[in-house]
Amino acid sequence: MNVIDQCWRLNPEWRMNRPQLATCSIGYTGKMTNNTGKDLIHYKVIDPSDDPISPKPGTLRYGASVIQSKVWITFQKDMHIKLEKPLLISSFTTIDGRGINVDIAENACLMIFKATNVIIHNIRLHHCKPQAPGVVMGPEGKVIPLGHVDGDAIRLVTASKIWIDHNTLYNCQDGLLDVTRGSTDVTISNNWFRNQDKVMLLGHDDGYIRDQNMKVTLVYNHFGPNCNQRMPRIRHGYAHVVNNLYLGWVQYAIGGSMRPSLKSEANLFIAPTKGSKEVTWRKNSQGNGDAWKFYSLKDAFENGASFTMTKGGHVPKPNYNEEQRFSVVNVKYGEARRRPTASARRRHATPIHDDPIAEDRATEEEAYQAYEDDVQEDVFQAPDHDDDEEEDADVGDIKEDIGGFPGGPRDDSLLTHYVQHVAYGISQGQDPGDMLKLISHGKKVNKLRLGMTTGRVGGVVWHPYEGHRGIRPLFSICMYSGWIRIGDTLSRHLPEHVIRQFGFYQEIPRPPTVVADADVVVVDHAWLHFTDHVIMNARFRRMVRMLQSLISCRHVTEGTVAHQVSVDLLQIANEGIDEYSSSRRGQRHVRGRRSTSN
Repeated sequence: MNVIDQCWRLNPEWRMNRPQLATCSIGYTGKMTNNTGKDLIHYKVIDPSDDPISPKPGTLRYGASVIQSKVWITFQKDMHIKLEKPLLISSFTTIDGRGINVDIAENACLMIFKATNVIIHNIRLHHCKPQAPGVVMGPEGKVIPLGHVDGDAIRLVTASKIWIDHNTLYNCQDGLLDVTRGSTDVTISNNWFRNQDKVMLLGHDDGYIRDQNMKVTLVYNHFGPNCNQRMPRIRHGYAHVVNNLYLGWVQYAIGGSMRPSLKSEANLFIAPTKGSKEVTWRKNSQGNGDAWKFYSLKDAFENGASFTMTKGGHVPKPNYNEEQRFSVVNVKYGEARRRPTASARRRHATPIHDDPIAEDRATEEEAYQAYEDDVQEDVFQAPDHDDDEEEDADVGDIKEDIGGFPGGPRDDSLLTHYVQHVAYGISQGQDPGDMLKLISHGKKVNKLRLGMTTGRVGGVVWHPYEGHRGIRPLFSICMYSGWIRIGDTLSRHLPEHVIRQFGFYQEIPRPPTVVADADVVVVDHAWLHFTDHVIMNARFRRMVRMLQSLISCRHVTEGTVAHQVSVDLLQIANEGIDEYSSSRRGQRHVRGRRSTSN
């Protein structure tokens, strides 16, 4: 458990003393004690609705923008909040999502504009979208004009003393976190950044000189899976990047321009299987690449990762004061970054009952569960961010959020057909690490197991249909199930085995043996008599009625894949009726002519 979590999570009465959290921050933000005191207002969000101009009491915007005092915001229950316009957060505001699940998603998200002393803790921000110019309740409780806003999850503009901790950010149209226009004294800790192209920007643009004073601490964060670049990208300024986990990248992990200073310390960089292994990138706009001060100190590199450091010079120090200073964890041993999972229970650690953190990191849990029984000194231990409640998270929903393949078996009894398969053992509660355990060969085996368990879906699953959906959509491949012959090669065609590649839920598929063995003659005979299996006109009309009812009654939501497929199927069914009717009319016409001629 890291020093931030140790500060408050061990207190069983944390709910009665939420402001204790303000004393737990580290790094450049220092202690956030300005957010506490006798004049602190405790405000509870009870209404997930949003009015960007005239917020109602009980809504998040009323507490974050209208109240002009020290305010500690909590939530009455789990909430999914869709903001109509960006939420401009006032100074001395804490948004505390501990104990419940709060999603801010699917439209506008958060902006800290000319504000100071702000805490954002344990919120999920995702699918944030750009916003057109308009008016909105400003951070001083007055309606102000607001220009175009990019689709960032959190954007800091001329802000200071900001702590962003224990949040989950993903799938936004622009970036996940921007620190811009002179913002400084920022700590970004314990967050999970995933499924994003441009993750984090520190510094507004190359010409904004005020960002030279920017100071940011990135500590205990998890980057990945499926992050491309900017973790972070820094202009001007200084960043201390320490004790973070990088689970792959595409272009680069850490980049910069305009002579920034960055100290990378005790991070774990796991390079992607394919693509660039280099951690860093530098934009050399003035022909002086060595002006950037990028240094790596005590970092760990796996899967061929490399870090190109600045030649010569010295490692820039963060120069923390007493309340900002913290101990750096040795990435080689990583005890302070260990997660309180089954291994913690085996060490007889006292469980933390009613633990509030609910950041839905089930994917990370799976990545490390398989090898935590055989920890070696050179094996990285994941950060101590989660609790036992996480193990009960809805993994199906998590997989869908991540962008992987949703769904899975709904009827576990079907797994009895696969008693020798690992899926059956998992359904019976067995540890997949035990089922995948290899004969002990020491450290080499542990590294192999780490690679197997942390591999992304794209690295181990063949996706032959994904690139051809437009050419051969789902309904085309599902019209036939059986044998296909190409030359002398026979192949079983079972379309339900690939349905998840078209974005649908996939049940447990039939075993291939349901299609009986056949020879070339039998297969050719089936294809020559394919009309025996064609859907007749009455069935086409029934399909049309059912699909029309499905669409008209809005049983499928407009704009979704299911709605589009339903519309496409309706069109195909109508075309089938027309073709069948034309064919029947043509047959009657031919028969009539023959009858007359005789």
